[in-house]
Amino acid sequence: MTGISVLNVYCGPMAQKKASGEMKILLPTLLNIVKLIGALIGSIIISYFNRKAIFQFGLSMLLLSNCLIFFGFHFNDSNLEDISMYFIIFGMFLYLGCFGGTIGPISWLYISEIVQPKMYSYAVAIVWAMAAFVVLVFPIV
Repeated sequence: MTGISVLNVYCGPMAQKKASGEMKILLPTLLNIVKLIGALIGSIIISYFNRKAIFQFGLSMLLLSNCLIFFGFHFNDSNLEDISMYFIIFGMFLYLGCFGGTIGPISWLYISEIVQPKMYSYAVAIVWAMAAFVVLVFPIV
């Protein structure tokens, strides 16, 4: 079980555990800058490209970033510990940047198109409740 909520909560601490020296201070700030740049790019590309193509590209990039994070943690137990740090950090950067530029804005557009206007506030509340549930349950699972 993974998602943007989990990475938003655990990205900074995970990056600080993996980094050394000055990078421990810089990585959380850089992660937030990547999220901001991704959101800005996403707000621009929505008007130029097809939403389905953006959504599919975003899903493929999120799959790639999750694989990088997985392999980073998998190699962490072996003698490739230095390489694993780069896999994890690059995967986090890729996930946060691509989510902000593709899946994040598109999913909110789909909600407004599928749900009736008077039920929109309930649909958004359900989305936020599920995101909170994922964050609360993730350390247990």
